[in-house]
Amino acid sequence: MEHIIDQLLSDVEAVARRHDELCAATGELFNIFSVLGLETAEVRTHSRLIAELLDPKGSHGLAGAFLRLFLDQFGIKDFDIGNATVEVEFYIGPKCETANGPEGGRIDILISAGDRLLIIENKIYASDQKDQLLRYYNYARKRGTMTWLFYLTRDGDEPSSPSDGYPQKMTLTCISYKTDMLKWLEACKKEAVAFPLVRETISQYVNLIRALTNQNRSNKMNNEIVDAIVKDPDRLSAFFALTNASDSVLRKIYEKLKSDVKEIAAKLELEPGFSDIGGDFSFVNKSMKECGVQIAFEFESPNNRNLFFGFKYLDSKIKDKTPPDLRTRFGEAYDGSAVSDWWPCWAYWREWRNWNEKTYMEIYFGKGTLKNAIEERLNQMLKVFESVQRQPGSTPHS
Repeated sequence: MEHIIDQLLSDVEAVARRHDELCAATGELFNIFSVLGLETAEVRTHSRLIAELLDPKGSHGLAGAFLRLFLDQFGIKDFDIGNATVEVEFYIGPKCETANGPEGGRIDILISAGDRLLIIENKIYASDQKDQLLRYYNYARKRGTMTWLFYLTRDGDEPSSPSDGYPQKMTLTCISYKTDMLKWLEACKKEAVAFPLVRETISQYVNLIRALTNQNRSNKMNNEIVDAIVKDPDRLSAFFALTNASDSVLRKIYEKLKSDVKEIAAKLELEPGFSDIGGDFSFVNKSMKECGVQIAFEFESPNNRNLFFGFKYLDSKIKDKTPPDLRTRFGEAYDGSAVSDWWPCWAYWREWRNWNEKTYMEIYFGKGTLKNAIEERLNQMLKVFESVQRQPGSTPHS
């Protein structure tokens, strides 16, 4: 079995290397969305691009062709494409409680045609907000007689508990970038065959979605790998053996990450902390303990997606120890800082936001790029913390 596994891995590596060389030679590795750092910007990239394609008045010049493909894919009829309007981040009023239930917020994508409404809630990585779908339902109930609500996530997940209180009489369809959106986009590419700029933009977006959903760039590459696996029973058995070992492989990589984090902590005289699963880790020292905070790096979504960093409360019920200006100084140092119940200040780590096979390769076989980045970011945050401690009137900590 060991020999068969080695041969299978060798064959798959050869397929991947050949396609990587082909992509490099043809420029397929170039992706404008990645270059601009817009891979996971739900509104700026995904919602706006999807809405533009769905808009019959969009700049693509294909009128309602893309919207028709979307409607047909999901069996939606009696929708007046010719009179449809598409809006992004559509404001439906302030969030509030009314006699009719919770209302308000912003709908990611709203497509309307008379009294027909099609709502797309885009959750490629972000978590649900309280009563989000119920607020949309209450808005739709006032405005239209027929509403379709699509809950779009990376893998087609169901809404999480804070947002699952939508009425059953409102049709909710969970769809995924991984399969549903790729199917629609591939159909759009064929429809745009006579519009080269539109077609190539969609192609780049397809490649981006494949990367974000951990899929190979082309069906041809997938087919070659599949053919190598099902070549004979022994190879197929070897494939399942490898699949069964995937969790153990990730644990091995996490152990290497823990070792690097411990080394950084020792160098900076900090205590490291780790979650039971995944790649979350934290640092703390005596001064931070006295202020009730720690420096933490955590993932917002499964599969190591949406990595963020910041100062986290050691106890969310005890917040009065935290320096009052910590949030301000953190916001001055990092763009896009935010606040939550457990975090006085946090921000997404854009350069390392979503981990994939390249990240794991870097952790285990790399030259310390991620390790050095963690140490650099940690030193920056320690300076933020120290600057707050040094303020006049602040209590000194040893």
